[in-house]
Amino acid sequence: MEKNCKDTKRYDKIIAVRFTAKEQKCIRTNAKKEGMTMSAYIRGIVLHDRKRIENPATIQTIMGVAVQAKEILNYITEKYGEDEILEKKVKKLWKNLL
Repeated sequence: MEKNCKDTKRYDKIIAVRFTAKEQKCIRTNAKKEGMTMSAYIRGIVLHDRKRIENPATIQTIMGVAVQAKEILNYITEKYGEDEILEKKVKKLWKNLL
């Protein structure tokens, strides 16, 4: 997949996608929390646009989860020794967040 799919041109192409009423409500709610339209929210998720998350509360929550994951890894390392697989997964998590 292309890494930089963002285009500055006008959005004039339509892709029809079907959702259940519950899914649509969830998308609408999440988009609203981020201060985005549903189209922008879906576009951001599909194209992996990390800048789509602008709500400070959302960022704080995500970073809190990452910190907890690192703390859990530290505990496991202290109690049972190094675990290369877990370490790689936590590093990947941090890389995706930053």
